[in-house]
Amino acid sequence: MTERARLMKIGWDTVMSRVLARWSFPVTMVVLTGIGIVAMQRGYSPLAMLTALSAASFLIVILLEQINPHSAYWEKPQGDVMTDLLHMVISGALIPPATGVVWRVLMAGSAASLSAGALSSDRHVRGLFNRNRSSGRAHGLFQHANMKADIGWLNWVFSMAELHRWHHSLEVEKANTNYGANLIWWDIVFGTRYLPKDQTHQPDDVGIGNLPDFPKGYLEQLAVPFRWRKTKEESAGQLQQTTS
Repeated sequence: MTERARLMKIGWDTVMSRVLARWSFPVTMVVLTGIGIVAMQRGYSPLAMLTALSAASFLIVILLEQINPHSAYWEKPQGDVMTDLLHMVISGALIPPATGVVWRVLMAGSAASLSAGALSSDRHVRGLFNRNRSSGRAHGLFQHANMKADIGWLNWVFSMAELHRWHHSLEVEKANTNYGANLIWWDIVFGTRYLPKDQTHQPDDVGIGNLPDFPKGYLEQLAVPFRWRKTKEESAGQLQQTTS
């Protein structure tokens, strides 16, 4: 490859990287939402629609992580993949339906329960609910993905990766910002939105800075509140070994 061809390739790769960083999130969200609306109007199964749109967004994010990654560090295994999967399945797929059942039992016979039951029996309402769930899941995938993001003024609307990465910063004062799950509006209202103008140094290392020995297993993480002092002592010893 000649020097000119090499430079042209670098230039093209840079342009494509910037285009993907700017447009992959909004275009995907608009397209998936549009498909969900059409599917709902045509009477497709709400569950099938939720499953299909969630799978599509998952595959899109995997592809973008491969062709336009944010950090090489994040591509390395951290030893907690199974824990992440358990959190995703239990917190995302099992707990919400379970809490819904508990709520119906507690509210049985009330006016709120009867109205909710009437609404949930309507196919269009259930379709709208599942479309919103699929959009939320797609947003969550983009928000936590190892892909470059530069969505410009949309950072004043959505809590996307550029903002959310700071929420996971090792520096506590920066981590205590950008609390919004999907939208960033409440952070704007309460002054907790944080996005420095210099975006060349987005945080690559994320986690809990003063707890490097934080458990990686699912059950061990659930037990942390009950053995908090021991967890802090173990991490303090790890920090002391690192600095000595």
